[in-house]
Amino acid sequence: MKRIKIYLIDDQRMMLDMWNSLLSIDSRFSIAGVSTDGQQALQEIKVKQPDVVIIDVSMPEIPGIDLVRAIKEKAPGVRVLAVSLFSQLPTVKQILAAGASGFISRASSFAEMIQAIITVHNGTHYIAGDIKDQLAERMLSDNNEDSTTNRVYSLTKRELEIISMIREGLSSHDIAEKLSISQRTVEVHRYNIFKKLNVSNVISMMRVLNQEAV
Repeated sequence: MKRIKIYLIDDQRMMLDMWNSLLSIDSRFSIAGVSTDGQQALQEIKVKQPDVVIIDVSMPEIPGIDLVRAIKEKAPGVRVLAVSLFSQLPTVKQILAAGASGFISRASSFAEMIQAIITVHNGTHYIAGDIKDQLAERMLSDNNEDSTTNRVYSLTKRELEIISMIREGLSSHDIAEKLSISQRTVEVHRYNIFKKLNVSNVISMMRVLNQEAV
């Protein structure tokens, strides 16, 4: 059976070494490369074309969502399995929307990581068990269609991008230049974001998003 080629990305060398050691002794896998640097990883992934990339979404120099998106742009056929210490549902949603095929938490067992690798390699999405439990609990508790959570979940991928840039302090003009769209379009997105979240200004918007840990 052909081995699944895996590329590992994490800014913590100890974590990389642990993943590398554990996966290397399994005959189903081969390690195509490891990196603590997102930019270096992007270049090597483009050349090595691994089957699965396992990435810590808390990389320092490139936000995890941007790194996942960049990997999918450079190597569309690569499956990305995201790993994070934080497993809030909005974070999971954003990572999957960016192109990841799976999401597991640092609390997941190594056996679950293996299951996730095989699942995403076979073309199916994988969500860790503890995150599925959170989702089930949230669905049971959120019967009100106008709940804060449902309002946050209604945000589109583009709106989440703009929110991220607003958090960075970028103006509508700066956002328009960065996204190669008109300033008028940015203003429309801002209006829609405020309307969906039922807020009237950026401060109120940030308060709502912080409650949901987006």
